[in-house]
Amino acid sequence: IRRITEQQAPIVARLHRDRVLGDENRNAPKCPRCRAALQLRRNRTDHTLFWGCTAYPRCRGTMSYAGERLD
Repeated sequence: IRRITEQQAPIVARLHRDRVLGDENRNAPKCPRCRAALQLRRNRTDHTLFWGCTAYPRCRGTMSYAGERLD
């Protein structure tokens, strides 16, 4: 088993998070405004997850995400 260096740790964490979020995006709901697919996004302020429209910035539709918080 190879160990992850301190420099690699943030990259590995991001890849893992993206993989987990990618799994969630496969079951994404539709936008309440334009019916396009929604994508999981992270709030910049408090890092909570929410569904944001993939047609952004044309459409600013969002929905709350009831799943677990991923840090």
